[in-house]
Amino acid sequence: MAILDRIEQLRPTTIVPGRGPVAGPEAIAFVRQYLADVASAEPCAPVPERYASLGFPEVWERNLAALHS
Repeated sequence: MAILDRIEQLRPTTIVPGRGPVAGPEAIAFVRQYLADVASAEPCAPVPERYASLGFPEVWERNLAALHS
């Protein structure tokens, strides 16, 4: 979250993520919410509907497994 805070302070107009399309600064809030959702999810929780369109449901599953191991 500290890295996201720092990026936000820089006030970027374009975000080039490691995965996914180039986006605007709204991507910061999206990633913040994703991380909060992963952190609060129970082990083996299904992919929340808001992330279903991202594809790669195994990434959600790997993130949960890593967090809960």
